[in-house]
Amino acid sequence: MEFLNRLVIPQSAENLELLRYILILALVLLLPYLAFLKGVSLYSVAFNLLGRRNGNENYLRFSKDLIDVVTFNKSIALVLGIIPILSLILIYSQLLHASKMGVVGFMFTAGLLFVPAVVLIYSYKYTFNLDWLLSMASSSGNTPAEGVPEEPKMERSEVEAFTKSNLRVSRRSGIWGVILLFMASYFVISGIQLSFEPDMWSQKHTFFGLIFSMSAIYKYIFFLISTVAATSGAILFYFFSWKKQEAEAGEAKEDRYRNEIKRFSLISGIWAVVVLPVFILLSLFMVPHGAVSDSFFGLSLLILFILFALGHFYYMMLKQSGVNYSASIFFLLLIFFVLFTVNDQVAFSYATQRHELALASNYEAIVKEKMEKAGKGPAISGKDIFDGRCSACHRFDRVLVGPAYKNVLPKYEGHRDQLTAFISNPTKKDPAFPPMPNQGLKPREVEAIADYIMKTYKQYK
Repeated sequence: MEFLNRLVIPQSAENLELLRYILILALVLLLPYLAFLKGVSLYSVAFNLLGRRNGNENYLRFSKDLIDVVTFNKSIALVLGIIPILSLILIYSQLLHASKMGVVGFMFTAGLLFVPAVVLIYSYKYTFNLDWLLSMASSSGNTPAEGVPEEPKMERSEVEAFTKSNLRVSRRSGIWGVILLFMASYFVISGIQLSFEPDMWSQKHTFFGLIFSMSAIYKYIFFLISTVAATSGAILFYFFSWKKQEAEAGEAKEDRYRNEIKRFSLISGIWAVVVLPVFILLSLFMVPHGAVSDSFFGLSLLILFILFALGHFYYMMLKQSGVNYSASIFFLLLIFFVLFTVNDQVAFSYATQRHELALASNYEAIVKEKMEKAGKGPAISGKDIFDGRCSACHRFDRVLVGPAYKNVLPKYEGHRDQLTAFISNPTKKDPAFPPMPNQGLKPREVEAIADYIMKTYKQYK
């Protein structure tokens, strides 16, 4: 990512802190959406294949409902997916500049995988919907009304060939879209995990060694289980809270379909919520030592409490055979993802403190250098320079190693430029005295000492 390093602008400590908050916001937008998109797309493709294999209409309907929910708007993938990933690339390139870590490369790879994945998922949706319409049209057997000319019909073989081709495209688009989504999410999660492991920055690791490190694999398994929980909660919320009125209008007809959805979502959700606390507890021992803090432990305990509340609501839905807690489960899962994201960034903040201080110091040095070149640096004391550099050889009223200033400065009155030129690059003037050594002073220091000795000389006159 050399071209990104060239785009990096040195930042102050305040700006680096602001970038951390923007990073949290980008991850809060990206991770829940990525989990939901990946989980729903996987379920849709899986139930689509199972429904066609077993001839189960409810499976096919569930598959169609799922993919329609997750792709309800084309711009949602841009706002919650592509833009946050681009933000991660730019922010990590700033925060981890000169760290020699491949986090930015991971995020860049995730972006390259995510874009075609989204295109394939939308292709899967449209071809699936087209196949659904073709199936409905072929089964309806509608005939034109009396007096309306009948439109020319395609040959049955042509319709079957088109249907098979469309179905093949739909299946391949869905499968490959899900595969690319899993790969993109793996690069995102492994990049986040490696970002707060500075011990690995100074070691020589291959690209594959970093990708398949134990910590990255562990964190991704945790994210997969979180994906199951998020997808379960989103399905329950959509079918039993968002579409509640629509479902009640045709309750008798929808009863079997809704029961299958509820049973599947509750079983998968409660399984994920039971397993997640184990991973949270293990993470307390696996997190790098430099990333551990009181805030990290406190947020981990809060996450465990959220998971306990989720387990309680899942249990109540199973026990009461109702759907009253679907909205509570959904919003608690959103809070879980927010806390999970913030906890990781707390670890990242503590793990990269030294690196951030180095970046801030580098920024201050650059600003100081540019200010000095522009003549706008901090005030320079001519007296301090005289006491440190000149007083060993010069006095104003008497000869020491060099001549007395009262004897040599009169010729420089009104010629400040000549005096500064001599101090900057001294040459031998009087054979009675040794040559004055070059002090290596900066331009502003030369001006300060020239003004000081001329002002002091005038007081001795």
